[in-house]
Amino acid sequence: MEHHFTSLLTFYRRKKKLLHKTTLMASFVLFTFVIFWDVKSNPKTENTTMNIPPVLILITTSNGTDYKTRRQGGRDTYLSFPFRYRDKFRHFYHASPTSDLYKEDIIHNDFLWYEGVEDYYKLSTKVWEGFKTLYDSYDFEYVIKTDDDTVLNLDAIYRVIYHQYSAAKPFYGGRKTGRKQDIAKFGIHGVWDEHCPAGTAFRRPQEGRCTGAMYVLDKGSIQTLHDVGISPSLCEIEDLYTGGLAELAGIPHYEIYGSASSSYITNCSTPRVLSSTDQAKCLAYTFLHGAKTEDQWTLAMKIIENQLLLC
Repeated sequence: MEHHFTSLLTFYRRKKKLLHKTTLMASFVLFTFVIFWDVKSNPKTENTTMNIPPVLILITTSNGTDYKTRRQGGRDTYLSFPFRYRDKFRHFYHASPTSDLYKEDIIHNDFLWYEGVEDYYKLSTKVWEGFKTLYDSYDFEYVIKTDDDTVLNLDAIYRVIYHQYSAAKPFYGGRKTGRKQDIAKFGIHGVWDEHCPAGTAFRRPQEGRCTGAMYVLDKGSIQTLHDVGISPSLCEIEDLYTGGLAELAGIPHYEIYGSASSSYITNCSTPRVLSSTDQAKCLAYTFLHGAKTEDQWTLAMKIIENQLLLC
């Protein structure tokens, strides 16, 4: 009787061990299938698991109290907001070093130094020096050039460049503005002619360009445009210059919708009844330009948060 019981117990233990192994194997197969199916059917999941280099954000700024307020506005809002794709981005404030900025960098460690002289009328040279430094020193696939008074919806921008335009290479994208708009704003020869030495102005792009508040270039385009010819003595409006280079290189510009004026921040955040068209515009902005005060930064970020809740 005792021998019979021992045999039954041994049999039970073997069956239990086999059942446990079978259950573990079945669970592993099911888990693998679910992950595979999710990645295959959902490109967003695929991109979050891929080991892709970060999107770099080059933010033009300068010294002075107003600029410091803008930088802190960015750090306190979209640069620290828990976007789904936040870890896919790395930002740099781009400026010439001063003692005050060195102290600020010790705290935040987010500056890229420009060794040239700060001159608003030679911003093209500064921006392209920044692109060159990033190209030579960092691993990336895309660079966003933006201003220190612009708030970005990083999730929306990520989806645009990695999903909507993922096959577009070379890539130059931003809010498009046309040739006629540029002539109306700057005149046929540009508003900076009085500041520019003879022979340093650059040809205006005939097909328009992307506004300088925010535009995106892929790494290959930066190399291509640099090869077209960067002039160190250039005296030109920076976004017109980039658009002109892209046109010379045959690189098309793609639409990334955003606002270029602080009035849009006010319009989208004011408690009033918006038309369906205006509501659609507010929800579609990937960036909002013109946040110069703490209140404007707060309002702009609320618009971004509403986009994330409603879209």
